Order: sequence, then structure tokens, then C-alpha cells
Amino acid sequence: MSYIVLTDSGCDLGTYFLDKPEHDPIGLVIRTSSIELIEDSWRTIGFKEFYDSMRNGEMPTTSQITPAMYHGYFKGPLDKGLDILYLSFSSMLSGTFGSANVAAETLRESYPDRRIEIIDTKCASSGQGLLVQLTLRKQSEGATLQENLEYVEKMKYHINHVATVDDLNHLRRGGRISALSATFGSMLAIKPIIHMDSEGSLKVIDKVKGRKKSLNTLYSYFEKNLDPEIGIEAFISHGDCEDDAMYIKELIEKNHSDARVTLFPLGMAIGSHLGPNGACLFFTGKDRNTKNQQ
Repeated sequence: MSYIVLTDSGCDLGTYFLDKPEHDPIGLVIRTSSIELIEDSWRTIGFKEFYDSMRNGEMPTTSQITPAMYHGYFKGPLDKGLDILYLSFSSMLSGTFGSANVAAETLRESYPDRRIEIIDTKCASSGQGLLVQLTLRKQSEGATLQENLEYVEKMKYHINHVATVDDLNHLRRGGRISALSATFGSMLAIKPIIHMDSEGSLKVIDKVKGRKKSLNTLYSYFEKNLDPEIGIEAFISHGDCEDDAMYIKELIEKNHSDARVTLFPLGMAIGSHLGPNGACLFFTGKDRNTKNQQ
């Protein structure tokens, strides 16, 4: 039975899907002081325009995708006779996973012969995107929906996430740190190191002084959490700080000639919380379930 792999715009794959319209992600809802939009791979608002607006004081917010939006999104492939394997943004960061399940339950009644599988990836940003690309690769190699479902449920815990931010006030606004910590941290040039745990939640795991040290710490985390049996595939997403992203990329490639490293723009959903100059590293590595990542 034919199936399609779908996801949401939280995957932060930039323009990757422009030549794959059948896989076009469903967009998260973004609100600024002047506009409400469905995230659409930078078609409505440009990448630099978005981050420059934040530098100038804009404070965008995000909203989950509604069941009604999912209903329309899933209905198209179902009408074409396709089963659906949907990879959702982490349920710990958004209610989109719940909305997708509500829509799927309704649609299963209308399409009893179709299969709709909704997966909580426990990933975000280009970490989710990396998992999506690996899933599409498995499909192209001939994996059935069931085989790919089992693959994703195992592989999602091997997608490691680590990030840093330049401005602590964006984390404060999102409730990740206190106002006092943000104030004193900014005064002292303290940069938090954040990772995503096995439940799909963002956790501050370290604090270092200075931007360069924070970028080097991302790389150190990468080295500590590699899994030679899986191989090295890494995505780096950035909030309009390409030079910093390239610095991390070059560190990886200098020490691992077999690594595949790709840069992506940090999307609006995660970018709204990390702010301009957010730098995120995602890679295939050790199982997040079985270790204390540091």
C-alpha cells in the first residue's frame, strides 16, 4: 500500500520541500505585532527580515496547528488513496501532536481503509528535519509504512539536539530561565547550553562565558555523543548567524571527513524562542534514553 511521509514546519528544512510539493509541511501559526501568518518556508516574511525585526524589538509568538487545519491537510493524500506517516513537532513544546491525533481519529472513521500514523518525534527544528529526511530516505529504499514506523520510533532517540543563544531575554520570555538570571547572565556575557532530553523537552545543561566558548561547547557535546555504529549526519540551523554556523560545520568536517553536514535557517517557531543568533546543532548519535547527555 502506498503511503506518504508528512510533517510540520517545525522541522526547519528551509526550502528543501519546494521541489517536493506533495510533502510540503503544514505550517505552524506565527503572530507578530503587525501580522498573523502560517509558516511557509519564508515565502511571506524573509529570513533576514524576520530576525532583523526581532533585533529591533519584535516579539513574535506561536500557536499550535488546529485539528481543523490538520483535517484539511490529511484529507488530500487520503483522497488519493495514500496512507499517512506523520512526524510531529515535539509534544512537550507544542500542542500540534494532540491536534493531529484529534484530526486523525475523525478521518479514520471517514476513511476506514486508510492508515494514519501520528508520531511524536520528541524532536524539534532541524533535528525533526533530520529525522524526516532519514524517514524519506528509508521510504525511497523500499521500506513499508510499518517498517518505517518502527524505524522512526527507534531512530528518533538517536537525533541529538544541542543549542545556544545570544540574548537570554528570549529564553526568559519563554519561561526557560528567570528574569533575574537573564539580567545577570546578559551583564556577564553568560551563554546557556541547551539540549533536548528524551521526552522532547528543552533543558539548560551548562552555562559558559562568551559566544566563542558556547560554539566550542556545542562541538564538544557533539564529540561526546557520537555513535560510530550509526555514522555521522549533522544539521546546523541558525538565526541569521551563518558565520557561526559555518564555524561549527568546519570544526566537524576538519575532524570527521566522512561527516555529512548541512546548514539550514532556524525557522520562526523555534527562532521565536531562541532569538537572533541562535545556533543549533543536530546529529545522529547516542540514544537519548540511555545516557545523561552533557
